[in-house]
Amino acid sequence: MKKVLFSILALAGLLLLSGEVSRNVLAQNAPPAPTTCSNATLAGTYVFEETGSTVGPHGALSPFVFSGIEVYAGDGTAHGVGTQTSIVNGQTTVQSNVPFTGVYTVNANCTVQETDTQGGVQSHFDQFLQPSGDKFTFVETDPGVIAGGTETRGPAK
Repeated sequence: MKKVLFSILALAGLLLLSGEVSRNVLAQNAPPAPTTCSNATLAGTYVFEETGSTVGPHGALSPFVFSGIEVYAGDGTAHGVGTQTSIVNGQTTVQSNVPFTGVYTVNANCTVQETDTQGGVQSHFDQFLQPSGDKFTFVETDPGVIAGGTETRGPAK
């Protein structure tokens, strides 16, 4: 009985020790804590895609997909052109080279609020920016819209 109890205690000790060693190794190999972000973090030319649906009468969903290029100036302003495809009541509509402008605020924790204007209509987004500024995900926050996507910064030319 003493041998079994000793073996159990020894095994428990080894497990605790190995867990501590694993935590230390992971901590040593972990990337550095994120730096703070600012409007300047979001700068350059990004390609984007957004998919989602608008909610119509009686909860009917009309799917859409947007893709395009957006240029962030690093000062809280943006502009771009996109292609959008929408399907409403089974009818597909494609619009190309649709211009838009935007304003954004990057918070220190790398979250972003953006408002885009296209043809007099505003769209609002919550964004989640990598500290490097290379990529972010977003969700559209307007009532009646269920949508999200990603934007990725391209290499500088």
